[in-house]
Amino acid sequence: MTLEEMLRRTDKRQTSFQIMLDHLKTITDPLIIETGCARPPHPQWGSEEVSFKDEGWSTRLFDAYVTQNGGEFHSVDITQAHVDFARSIVSDNSQIHCDDSVHFLWEANQLLAKDNVYVDLLYLDSYDYEESTPYLSPAHHLKELAAIMSRLQPGSMVAVDDNFGFKGNRRGKGMFVEEFMESLGKPLLYDGYQLIWKW
Repeated sequence: MTLEEMLRRTDKRQTSFQIMLDHLKTITDPLIIETGCARPPHPQWGSEEVSFKDEGWSTRLFDAYVTQNGGEFHSVDITQAHVDFARSIVSDNSQIHCDDSVHFLWEANQLLAKDNVYVDLLYLDSYDYEESTPYLSPAHHLKELAAIMSRLQPGSMVAVDDNFGFKGNRRGKGMFVEEFMESLGKPLLYDGYQLIWKW
């Protein structure tokens, strides 16, 4: 499946993923870091055709991008079964890590600083959002951003998946990230199911 075919199948995320890919095209050998990798298709959907839209297929999209255009892609997930599945569907151009995402990003922060390397696209999609515990997921994603933010530079892009509602009545993974970005004066480039900022 080509990158373009994958993009067309991302449904409500297509416009925001296109913004991310257009950003990556302006950079030679970009560094992409994702939290929360692709998971096995959920039994209730029963087919890849449906689960493509809902189970972290950004992993395949970013893998296809670096395979086609060059660059470096890392994804991290705390669940070994997810990591094993993701490794089985990506190329050797991608590295899938099993670790707590905040710990991984903090370690990556130290390593990247030694070589003065910056993240070009940070895609946060790890801790599932639950209405019954609405603050756990957004707090985790804010911690992720804090762990790696010194490796962002002007022009770096930050995206958070799985958001609902609107500014002032936001729910989802990016709720606290949005408040933090606003306090820093970082412009929100895209407001939808995915939120995107330029650093």
